[in-house]
Parts: sequence; structure tokens; C-alpha cells
Amino acid sequence: MNVNTVWAAYFSATDTTKTLVTRVAQELSRRSGAPLQTFDFTPPQVRTQPKTFAPGDLEGADLVIAATDDRPLNRAICRQCREREIP
Repeated sequence: MNVNTVWAAYFSATDTTKTLVTRVAQELSRRSGAPLQTFDFTPPQVRTQPKTFAPGDLEGADLVIAATDDRPLNRAICRQCREREIP
């Protein structure tokens, strides 16, 4: 597989997702030799409000990393990803 660019795209109300996604993307960029680009699609007004997961959040996803501090929620997200064949 030829990787042209590694994108770190995230919605991160508390910066936790931003931190995780950025670290993973940095390593993928380093290993692939592809440049790293970031895209924060968290609206400023939402960054102070907690975000809850909804199944619609998986629409259009090619890869999902569930990284909450709620193990049952992470498992539910993983199960829904499997149903949609999203790694």
C-alpha cells in the first residue's frame, strides 16, 4: 500500500482524542515516510461540552479507535464497527 499523506483528523472536546490520534498518526507517518497533516473538526463552542457516542458517528469511517475511559462503551463501539466491517 502506498501512503501519500497521513491525516490526524479528530473531534476532541477534551483534547484526549486529539492526543491519542496525533500520537498514532505521528508513528504512522514516521513508519511510512509520508507527511503528516492534522484536521481538528471540533467546533470551539463544543470543546467545553462532553460528547456522547452515537451510531451515526461511524458513518463514513474507514478506521475507528475507541479510546474512552468507559470500557463498556469502547466494547459497544468495537461491536458496531465489526458489524460495519470497520477496522
